[in-house]
Amino acid sequence: MTSSVRRGSGAFYRVGARGLHSVRALASSPAGPSGTYTLICFPGAGGNAAQFQSWSDELRGTDPPEVLAYQPAGRSGRIDEPAADSWLALISDISRNLVALQDQVSQPCIFLGASLGASWAFEAARAAISHRIDVAGVIAMSASSPSERAAVEARLPGHDDILRTMPELREADPRSLPALLEIHREAVSADLRLLETYTAPPGRVHFPICVIAGVDDETVKISDAERWATMTTAECTLLLADGDHFLFKRIHHQGVKEAVAKAIEIVRRGSFKSD
Repeated sequence: MTSSVRRGSGAFYRVGARGLHSVRALASSPAGPSGTYTLICFPGAGGNAAQFQSWSDELRGTDPPEVLAYQPAGRSGRIDEPAADSWLALISDISRNLVALQDQVSQPCIFLGASLGASWAFEAARAAISHRIDVAGVIAMSASSPSERAAVEARLPGHDDILRTMPELREADPRSLPALLEIHREAVSADLRLLETYTAPPGRVHFPICVIAGVDDETVKISDAERWATMTTAECTLLLADGDHFLFKRIHHQGVKEAVAKAIEIVRRGSFKSD
């Protein structure tokens, strides 16, 4: 599946079979939101919106979500924009773009993040509430809580690590592969520098959180994942799925797909209890 991304038209992209399309670019579309709620996804360190391109198709069901993915500035469709140089700048970018799209998507919104992106999702949900966007809750995949910093989230990957987690790069022209690997490594480095400027917020949120952990994850321990419970006064549920640290890349696997679907159900049910 090829990725189609329009440039310069916002940070959130609607995920579908025909690729990724800016929500702002579709603002005048008569079709409008496609679901009764929205799943907003955030990639891990060095990632981009295209990593969630297949999620809309994989999560089809009786009540499928509208799926959006965040595109960090300085990458892919936002390559001409300066990348965030601090955590505050990142959250400001997310917040500004959330406000711009809130009338174009179905609410309530569920915020999902993979690895480092789980902290982005958590902070995005907090920002959304401050702008009166209806937040159902957060789903954290393969992630320690914002009060923790897992070892992998502070280690710069080597080229072998990148090829292991992004096997599609092996299909690239061997002459361009070194440059592609270095571009991705620089993106990971930039995100890790953002993490160094982050301090977990005081107090607890009041929306439900569901954590999905891989049983073979050597990066985030189950005990680290369980600490998400200290971040909320609402329900916090831990689900286990077969796989390693990169569960979000295995959405086509039945076990991971079922875990995500169950997490969505738990968060939506928990949000009603929290009201």
